[in-house]
Amino acid sequence: MAPFSGVNPGRAILGNPRNTLNTCGTPMKLVSTQLSYFFSDNTVRRNVRALLKYVAFVAVVVVVFAELFHLIMVHVEEQE
Repeated sequence: MAPFSGVNPGRAILGNPRNTLNTCGTPMKLVSTQLSYFFSDNTVRRNVRALLKYVAFVAVVVVVFAELFHLIMVHVEEQE
């Protein structure tokens, strides 16, 4: 069994809701700090922006093709 580190993990988490210690007794990495570190790099920001543009483009293409399919079904096949 591992030696006692002096930190009771259950008490560190449950005893103080503002305590940012994980079960090992080390500081937790908060999402906000991780995101700020992640987006501090210009290359990352450029890549994420390009990814979001691509996702938006694919979503627009899917919507356009769905509408075209609907129009074809209504006008050519006379279905609703």
